[in-house]
Amino acid sequence: MGVKAYDLTGRTAFVTGAAAGIGRACAVLLAEAGATVHGADRDAKGLQETAALIKDRGGTAHTHHLDVTDRARLRRAVDSCERLHIMAAVAGIMHSSPVLETREEDLDRVLAVNFKGVLHACQEAARLMLAHHTRGSIITMASGAVDTGAPGLLCYGVAKAAVVQLTKTLASEVGAHGIRVNAV
Repeated sequence: MGVKAYDLTGRTAFVTGAAAGIGRACAVLLAEAGATVHGADRDAKGLQETAALIKDRGGTAHTHHLDVTDRARLRRAVDSCERLHIMAAVAGIMHSSPVLETREEDLDRVLAVNFKGVLHACQEAARLMLAHHTRGSIITMASGAVDTGAPGLLCYGVAKAAVVQLTKTLASEVGAHGIRVNAV
């Protein structure tokens, strides 16, 4: 059965954090299912490697070298899709420090990437899907860090908790329009 059981032929997917890790795996899997994949990441080399993997396997890939904290560039990249069926907002960073040693700039950077970057990706995807009356899917990345405090993971856990709340709220707002919003 495999990935072909989920035929995404004719669909367009956008994946943030597509240069490596979970983002790369998502981009490749979506392409293997038949979607045209737009990958975005600030790591240009890794992004090109992901696109090459997709193309070597017969898929279609477009790359967008950007940082998800740059909302204007993210908007232009999402708009280049014309129609969008799937958004996988995967981009994220880790930071570890004890609460008493967490600096404001550390918290700001993690929130900017792990929450605001996801928020902007979700907003741009939903905006485009609603404008074209597209039934689609928006996927965010949560973490077990939202359920259990772990030493050193304050910034990460707070950002992921915000992503979970964003996902629930957006799902309640766009679900009636045929747009599913889920956290993994």
